[in-house]
Amino acid sequence: FLTRKKLADGGDVGEDVPMTLMNIPQESLEKFKKFGTQKRKRGEIKEFVRSLSDEEAMALLLLTESSSSVDPIESMEAIGEVAVNRAESQYRDFSKVNTLKDVMLQHTNNDPKKAFQFSGLEPTVLHNRLTEVRKGLAGEGLKKTFAAAQNVLSQEPDRAAIKRLPINTLFYTKSNAKNQWMRTAKDLEFSTEVGGHEFYRTFASPEFP
Repeated sequence: FLTRKKLADGGDVGEDVPMTLMNIPQESLEKFKKFGTQKRKRGEIKEFVRSLSDEEAMALLLLTESSSSVDPIESMEAIGEVAVNRAESQYRDFSKVNTLKDVMLQHTNNDPKKAFQFSGLEPTVLHNRLTEVRKGLAGEGLKKTFAAAQNVLSQEPDRAAIKRLPINTLFYTKSNAKNQWMRTAKDLEFSTEVGGHEFYRTFASPEFP
């Protein structure tokens, strides 16, 4: 959907060419609406995510981890890249997950009794967002999530050249977020800011040039 300039440090890459958002696949829309008819338990959420295509799963993640109606698509893509980076990382507990869906369904401290690491997938937040979808309130925001998902998961040869974040960028927060621990973590450093989200990366190493 988008053509961008390459930026070596993974920061905002400047202006985009005009973007046309394609319609959301009707099958995907119906899946989201049906699952959102009631508040679900974590076990049900896991089954639902695993039943989705990678594109649908990524779009769901971006829908719940951003304010899709107002957040720029650049911010959504950066969040998606964090998820992909985690699947490819050997950093701490991320070494135990190798797919997008495994990353999405990872629990805090890898404890199944605790919340998902991506808090947007928690039952209340997920239900609220899918209720917006069911009521037709997601609109262009939902289209942006699918566009961003396609961009992030694209296998086009030049995709690597337009990535927003270095591969070792594994965390993000916002100024009003409850979770701010990465700001003072001794093994992390500030990477960049995109669309109001602050991104943090592990210190550079031979694995992460």
